[in-house]
Amino acid sequence: MNILELLIYVIFSSVLVATGIIVGCFLSFDLPNEISIFDVVSSLGSIMAGVGTMLGVGIAIYVGTQWKVQHRLNLFSSYYEGINRFKNAVLISCDMEHSKIIENYPNSVGYSDYEIRRFSELAEETTKAYDLMSSSFSKIELQFPIKISKLLKFKKLLLAANTLKQAIGHYQPHEIDYDEYISNIKSKRNTVTAEFEVCKKSIKSYIKTT
Repeated sequence: MNILELLIYVIFSSVLVATGIIVGCFLSFDLPNEISIFDVVSSLGSIMAGVGTMLGVGIAIYVGTQWKVQHRLNLFSSYYEGINRFKNAVLISCDMEHSKIIENYPNSVGYSDYEIRRFSELAEETTKAYDLMSSSFSKIELQFPIKISKLLKFKKLLLAANTLKQAIGHYQPHEIDYDEYISNIKSKRNTVTAEFEVCKKSIKSYIKTT
């Protein structure tokens, strides 16, 4: 039994009990001549109308609260989905490019038609995920306190992802140390993963409190 059902049950039971008590009191005693049974029914009707109004207000408050909770969950769920899709697309694309660089080192990198199509698909998925993530974040930023939007680390996530892509794209085999290059890519990839995990934990923690 949820809260709404419990509220209805309590109020309805209270109305029945109160009605029974009032009717019993009237039946136990002779009514004065100036009070008719219709006056009694009218009084009971007024009481029940008042209780009905209280019940309506209670239901409205409950429904409004539940709508706010659901709206909040929808926003944060959309953002959560967006950052997951964005992270996966970025990492898969970067890993593909990085693997290709290692495979061809120290020569220039060439891509097959399949790889070019795959990069194009990942770029499209990255854009869609970014749009979802950005749209959800904008709504959260407008509707919630600054401290909540800061937990989502939107700018940090984008910075970490862009830094990784730039580091991979700056491949210059004859000008940089290979081991240094590999270590740098590994470090920046770990930063991306760590930033996204922290953000996901923050979202889960906040959702549990709603």
